[in-house]
Amino acid sequence: MSKKISMQQIADRLGISKYSVSQALAGKPGVSEETRENVFAMAKALGYRFGLHVDPASSKAEEPLAGVSNPYVLLWIKSGRRSDSTFWNRVLTGVIDACDGYGWDHLIISNNVEETEFVFPAFADRSSCIGMIVLGSMTDSFLISIKKQRIPVVLADHSDPSVGLDCVVNANIEAAKTVCHNLIAAKCRSIMFVGSDRHSVSFQERWWGCKMAASEEEDKRGEEIAVGKWSLPYGGGGPWGQTLEVEVKKMHGGGKLPDGFVCANDEIAIRLISLLKMHGYDVPAQCKVIGFDDVEMAAHSSPALTTVDFGKETLGARSVEMLHRRIASPDAAPEKVTLSFRLIARQSG
Repeated sequence: MSKKISMQQIADRLGISKYSVSQALAGKPGVSEETRENVFAMAKALGYRFGLHVDPASSKAEEPLAGVSNPYVLLWIKSGRRSDSTFWNRVLTGVIDACDGYGWDHLIISNNVEETEFVFPAFADRSSCIGMIVLGSMTDSFLISIKKQRIPVVLADHSDPSVGLDCVVNANIEAAKTVCHNLIAAKCRSIMFVGSDRHSVSFQERWWGCKMAASEEEDKRGEEIAVGKWSLPYGGGGPWGQTLEVEVKKMHGGGKLPDGFVCANDEIAIRLISLLKMHGYDVPAQCKVIGFDDVEMAAHSSPALTTVDFGKETLGARSVEMLHRRIASPDAAPEKVTLSFRLIARQSG
């Protein structure tokens, strides 16, 4: 159904001036990138064709923006993840490209606080929202409150069987098991997992995979495989880098160097390699280091980081495909799609 949207309506929804909306829509300087992004997202959510507006500085009266209400997908992501260009931005790229393929617009919503209950954004047109994709972990209460809205929902890189929502996840346990089996085959008999299993389901599953692989190898080989963990306050602005440095110093001051380190992601692994080298350790001659996610810097670290590639854009695209299925079959049983992985063998492990 067609409707008339004015710049003033967009401005009122965002709490900014009509002039700022005009500048943003015209691609002119004078507004921040964040404001420009919010204006375009709001315009999409309200539903109109871009390019039809009058500069409020002109003498002509403002004409409403003519447009049609296009279907859009609500993308919910914690604000801290928006700045993660190595992982979450690439997942978002996959989501947005796939939405475009279906002819859907998108509206990105983020918040700094830990949400406990979902409230549909007051500035968005609910009648045009065809579904939602939640990127990353959220609280159980938040997910339950979403389900009560009776909006088609897909979880990306998160799962919670108790909530009963469709989800697309990576094969974290299988990937971690493969990494550890390879380390043990390379004569590693002590392995240290580095990360926080409380940060996300992905981190937790990678820790579980390490323990499972060690147990399987002990049964097969009849010898002990020592598996430990350095817990870091990763995520939420915690001082995880300082904690990691303290652990390395403690080890250097009298602890035993593990044969191999399995880090919860590449960022942690790259920092660990740097700290190990600072304290005189040779990677991989004295110990091996492996990460997850295959970020761009992994290939350029020294030594180059052995890691696991999950296909970040694919995760985003498959989440949209799952949403399309849910919209077409609203009464179908919830599904969990697990994506495969690829081990990228480099010098560090």
